[in-house]
Amino acid sequence: MDVTIRPAREEDFEEVVAWHQENGWVDDVEDLKLFKRVYGDGVIVAEDNTGSPVGFATWNILGPDIGLGGKIIVKKEHRGKGIGKKLVCAYKSCIGDRNAWLHAEIHTVDFYKKYGFVHEGYNAEIFLGSLHRDVALDVDSTVEVVRRGVAASIDDIVAYDEEITGLQDRKAFLTEFAVGSENYLISATKDGIIVGFLIAHLIKNVYRVAPFYADTAKIANRLIQFLSSEIPEGSTIELNTFTVTESIEYITEKYKLKKMDSALALFSKNSVNFPMEKIYSFAPGF
Repeated sequence: MDVTIRPAREEDFEEVVAWHQENGWVDDVEDLKLFKRVYGDGVIVAEDNTGSPVGFATWNILGPDIGLGGKIIVKKEHRGKGIGKKLVCAYKSCIGDRNAWLHAEIHTVDFYKKYGFVHEGYNAEIFLGSLHRDVALDVDSTVEVVRRGVAASIDDIVAYDEEITGLQDRKAFLTEFAVGSENYLISATKDGIIVGFLIAHLIKNVYRVAPFYADTAKIANRLIQFLSSEIPEGSTIELNTFTVTESIEYITEKYKLKKMDSALALFSKNSVNFPMEKIYSFAPGF
């Protein structure tokens, strides 16, 4: 099928969100607008000869050596026509010679491997459920945990994010994700040094808790406990985990979060190792 790859426009987003929701993804128009503000022409669509979008993807550069693709989807009635291939090739072309990285739903792994994503990484899993204030956790009570105001500097958050992930150029994304009266940026410090943080970003009626990092399990527990005291009781949250460690399992079991989906990280050049013991939920920019 002949399609044209072009930068997405805001008027495309309502239809794209419908495809995402059909696929079981938590998404809304405002979230796609956020990505457009941060990544500009890295938000793309495939359009047919009538000008209607039939495919969608995002890509962004996260440093001199790595780029990320995300939200790749083709409208259901147009699948199997080569549109996905063109979106993937456009993404790889845009990031140049960098290591291309994406999360592939398990049934799509073979598709992406055909186009060079041959190095397997971690297993990503999405958990969904409600936070309740009466859940008791084993926490580190020596850390100072606060919700940061919109005007507060996040330079230490950005530096900690880069220290944990090794990824760069994420200040605009982290700032946008945290902005808004219904979003929460919660940090944990010890002796004035940041030792963990999370962002809870409201998408429709679900708080996507990501990024969520902590130096220790007890600090992570303190952060999620604090969040539960700040957001409305019983609010639904989403965690985007890399690997389900014992510490993540503790949180998901305590709050009875349900696993909703799984994906495999794929890379074009080499798999990337992350400090899984410190990453509880991740938002690389998709």
